[in-house]
Amino acid sequence: MSAGALYRLVVTAVPSLVPLQFQLVFGWTPFAARLMVTALFAGNLTIKPITTPLMRRFGIRRVLLVNGALSVGCFMLLAQLHPRMPVVAMVAILYVSGALRSIGFTADNSLAFSDVHGDDLTHANTLNAAVHEFAAGLGVAVAALGLSVLTPLAIGSLHLAGTAYSWAYFVLGGLMAVTIVESLQLPRDAGSHVSRRED
Repeated sequence: MSAGALYRLVVTAVPSLVPLQFQLVFGWTPFAARLMVTALFAGNLTIKPITTPLMRRFGIRRVLLVNGALSVGCFMLLAQLHPRMPVVAMVAILYVSGALRSIGFTADNSLAFSDVHGDDLTHANTLNAAVHEFAAGLGVAVAALGLSVLTPLAIGSLHLAGTAYSWAYFVLGGLMAVTIVESLQLPRDAGSHVSRRED
């Protein structure tokens, strides 16, 4: 649950940062900024049908490791966003970010309940939901705090203003890397009876 909560904290910050960047740095309208963010949620939805087959084919631990590494790379791509980047490239980055987010959520949730049975499921579900909601709120706060610390360094320069967002993505990517370390500590067969895969 700890790795899952940290994962949720990190990825929840993205839909908060991206529209602000598009409006305050790129100079887009609120409508255009929010419209662009739909690419992220499109990735979220369209990848859903294959998340379970992925876990069944490769196992939850391997999915978490690969997804974590790709997510770190995606944050590095988010840090490269700038006003002159082609819109198609931005859409692609956000789409992939959303797809990875969905895979991570599904794998973490599957693992969270893999060793819980019977009447304990109700309590486990309540605890898991509470922790993840807290992590989601904290993710927005961490993003805002990061910008508040980095933005004063960028006063008076549009380029440096963009850099403040880039560094915020780098920080989030670093936090994402911590989830990989936690996933490495899982047994190879973690959640295998849930994913129906035996190592």
